[in-house]
Amino acid sequence: ADMTAAAGEARAGIDASIAQARSCVEEQQALAAYVRGLAEALPEGDPAKDALALLADDLDASAGEAQQALDGLSQLGEEAERLCSVAFFSSFALGVLLCVFGLLSLDSLVYALGATATSAGHTRAYVFYILIGSPFMIGALVLNNQFRFQGSAVFGMIGIFSGAALNVILDPVFIFGFGMGTGGAALATIISQFFSFCLLVWGTFQKDNLRLSLRAFQPSARR
Repeated sequence: ADMTAAAGEARAGIDASIAQARSCVEEQQALAAYVRGLAEALPEGDPAKDALALLADDLDASAGEAQQALDGLSQLGEEAERLCSVAFFSSFALGVLLCVFGLLSLDSLVYALGATATSAGHTRAYVFYILIGSPFMIGALVLNNQFRFQGSAVFGMIGIFSGAALNVILDPVFIFGFGMGTGGAALATIISQFFSFCLLVWGTFQKDNLRLSLRAFQPSARR
């Protein structure tokens, strides 16, 4: 918790520094324009004219270099958003594939997990719902880790703990209230995981968190 809090503070400090640097660059560009205007106002042959023009050129050059460095930092932010989007949508797609192939081979999967003839019915009911919700479970886990890496562990904690609390409430409702047994336990779990998933997706659009975007989903083999 201390590490994630420190990471969040460090990130906030970096963002503030970048904003301040951009402001300084704009002020320097304005100063260069003002100095250049002074130089142009002086008559030809005035020794101060060339000196002011040279000073304006130096100010423009240094401001341009600083602007390029800041643009590079912005590109790093865009690359980070691309990586987050690729990781999230790829994991969700893998969850969909797991769901489809798992449901197609449900009986074989149940016995591969160690179910016996006596417990196969209960296992099948549980695995059925878990497979349906697997894309949301996997997506929620990926988003939670992404929040932690960004120093925004609070958003991940809210999403995960909210789902866990909802699961505690829904379990007895589905298991005993609706008489669904192990299938009810799985359904309660999936509904809770879907709730966590929605909260975590919402969190990506809050404050300075890296945002998910289909346009940023650009898988690449390069590192």
